[in-house]
Amino acid sequence: MNYIQIFCYFIEQKKLPKEKLPQIKKNLIYEIERLILEGGIYFFCGISEGFNILAIHTVLKLKEKFPHIKLVLVLPYKQQELILDKKEKELYNEFKDKADDVIFLVDVFSAYCAKKGTEHILDSCGAIICYIIKDNDFTEILSYAKSKDIKIINIALDL
Repeated sequence: MNYIQIFCYFIEQKKLPKEKLPQIKKNLIYEIERLILEGGIYFFCGISEGFNILAIHTVLKLKEKFPHIKLVLVLPYKQQELILDKKEKELYNEFKDKADDVIFLVDVFSAYCAKKGTEHILDSCGAIICYIIKDNDFTEILSYAKSKDIKIINIALDL
């Protein structure tokens, strides 16, 4: 039997509506479990507030049930760790020891580092899980994903 490794990338939406949070959590668990059952192993996630943090908590919780899955924290560039604000630094320190790996998209900041790094990760991805209300917030990423036939799972569409 061929084993397919699905790389999943979470796209951030920093502000999640509190009244929809229980359903967002439920849908996120369902979609991650579905990807795991399809062979998903690697889950890439940034550390921005909102959807990314929810995704990190969800993957860590699901590791109890599926210990073979991997959580990979993604930062745009190496020096970013030095300029994180206090809250982001606390989140980074909390999660880096629990993650299976921490990667940096590029070594040094440039105007295009996040775009270049995101495209590099997407080149390996089979799926994106996101919570996006307005496509124009993430037009470039979604267009690139569509051009690569990456499955886009927008949890906001199910609410």
